[in-house]
Amino acid sequence: GAIYIDGGNIQIKNSKIEKSQTLGVWLKNSSSSLVDSVAFSNIGGDWEKPAAVYIESRSPTIKNSTFENNNIGILIESSASPVIENNVFKNNQTPIKTNTLLASFSGNTGQNNNLNGILVADFGFSDAINQIDWRKDNLPYILESSATIASGKTLNIRPGVIIKLKSGGRIYVNGALRAQGTASEKVIFTSLIQETAGSWDFIYFSALSNNSMLDYVIVRYGGWYNAPFKRGAVKIENTNVAIANSLFENNLVAGLDLENSTITITNTIFKNHRAQYGSAAENSMGIWVKNESGYCPNLS
Repeated sequence: GAIYIDGGNIQIKNSKIEKSQTLGVWLKNSSSSLVDSVAFSNIGGDWEKPAAVYIESRSPTIKNSTFENNNIGILIESSASPVIENNVFKNNQTPIKTNTLLASFSGNTGQNNNLNGILVADFGFSDAINQIDWRKDNLPYILESSATIASGKTLNIRPGVIIKLKSGGRIYVNGALRAQGTASEKVIFTSLIQETAGSWDFIYFSALSNNSMLDYVIVRYGGWYNAPFKRGAVKIENTNVAIANSLFENNLVAGLDLENSTITITNTIFKNHRAQYGSAAENSMGIWVKNESGYCPNLS
C-alpha cells in the first residue's frame, strides 16, 4: 500500500493517491487520523483487501474526498467506528464496504458504481456491543447476504434508512429489531435490483425476539417460496412485534406472515401481494395467520 499507519495518527489533506495494486491508505488502531479532500483513483488489484482506504478498528475521519475507479473505496472492519462524511464515489466496484454499523455515515454520494450503496457484511455486534444505531446516509445500505440479531442484542434503525437486499437476503431477529421511521422519513426494506415480488427472502422474528417494532416502515419485493415451504416478507413466530403506520406491498406469498402470534397492527396498508410468481393455483395474502389458538391479530 501507499501509506500504512499502525497505532499512530496522520493527517492527509489536499492530496492525490492513485494506481496502487494493493491499498491506498491503511489505518490500523488509528483513533484521530484525518483524511480530508484527497483524491483516490485506480486502486485495487488481486490483494484480499483491495481498498483505497482500509480502516481496521478505532475511529479516524474520512471526509470531503473523491473515490474513482477503485475496487473498494472504503473498507471498514474490526469494530471500527470511523466518521465517513461528504465523500463522492464514482465508477468504483463498491463505494463502501463495512462489517459493522458503528461507523457514522453522512452526506456521501455515488454514481455509476457497480453497487451504488454501502455494502453491509454484518451488523457488528460483539460481547461488548449490545446495541447499535443504524443511521441514514444519502447512499442506501445493501445487505451483502444474510445477517442475524442475536438474543440480547438490539438494532435500532433510525428514520430515513434505506436497506436493499440481494436475492436470497434474510434478516434473522433473535434479539430486538426496532425500525422507527417518521411520516416524512420512513425506514425502507426493498430489493437491490428487481422490483418484483420475491426478489429477496424475509425478515424473521423468532420466539427469542422481544421488544421489536416496525413503525413508519415500508416493506417491498420480499417473500420466499420453495415448494412446499413458503414465507411472507415479514415472518413473526411465537412472539409479538408492534406494527404501526407502515406499508407492505408487492411481496411474494404475504406481506406479513404470523404463526402463533397475536399482535396489534395499527394504521398499516397491505396491497398488491403475489402468489407463487403469479401462479393461479395459490392465493397471496396481505396478512397470513396460522395460530393454533385461533386468535387473530388486532387491527386498527
